[in-house]
Formats: sequence, C-alpha cells, structure tokens
Amino acid sequence: MKRTILFIILFFLLSCISGCGLGASLNVDHNPPKKIACDNPWVIEIDICIIPYETLGSHIDRCKDVTIHIRDSSNNSYTAVPMIVEKINRNLGRMDLKADMKPIPCDSNIGYVEYYIDYMFGRKGYKYYRTDIYRVNVSNK
Repeated sequence: MKRTILFIILFFLLSCISGCGLGASLNVDHNPPKKIACDNPWVIEIDICIIPYETLGSHIDRCKDVTIHIRDSSNNSYTAVPMIVEKINRNLGRMDLKADMKPIPCDSNIGYVEYYIDYMFGRKGYKYYRTDIYRVNVSNK
C-alpha cells in the first residue's frame, strides 16, 4: 500500500516537472527599442513561443488578440494597436509579430513613450496575459 501511494506521488511529481498533461505556457521575447528618433517610423517586434514546443508546438494558434497599448508623455490614456503576424513556425511553436509605429514629430516635445503588450491564450477558455510596461525615450535624432 505504501509503495502504491509512493508510486502515485512520484508519477504526479514527474508529470509536473515534465509538463505532461498540464498544458503549455507561453514565453514572450521582446527587446524594446533603445530609443525612438523623432520624425522616423519605428517598429515594435515580439516573438511568442509555446513551452514545451516538443509536444505542443502545433498549438501556437491558441494565442490570439496580441495588442500593444501605447501612450506618450503628453497623454494619460493608452491607445490600442493590434500586432501583425509576420511568421508562424508550428514545428517550433513560435510566432513572430510586429507593429509599425507612426513617427513622433520632433516639434511635439514628447520625451518618452510607454507601452505594454497583452494577449489571450488558452485551449477551451482563454486567459488574459500582459507584459510589464516598457518606457522608451524619444530623442531629437
């Protein structure tokens, strides 16, 4: 009896460690721009990866509604900008997205831009996820 209980506990722990049967998680890779040069267009790019991709990589489609919420130093409210899918690699469970951002006029006196990225991920019911807030300085070229 003790061996059976120990075996069940050991099996459950190994399942948790390997991720089997527990679904997948997402890893969002994003490097904010170092600075934004005024009067120039700029881009925000992210890479989303399902972990573990070995068993669930083909389920990258379970990630949806990837959106940037952005505001500048002259504004108190965020504006939503949908991200565009650039490439999907189902074999590796990866999705590359980007958003082309409008130039910030040099005469606007905007000192920085703040943004965060959110998305929905799930299988039957989707769950909302959100990144930290990023702040990027605007420079006069």
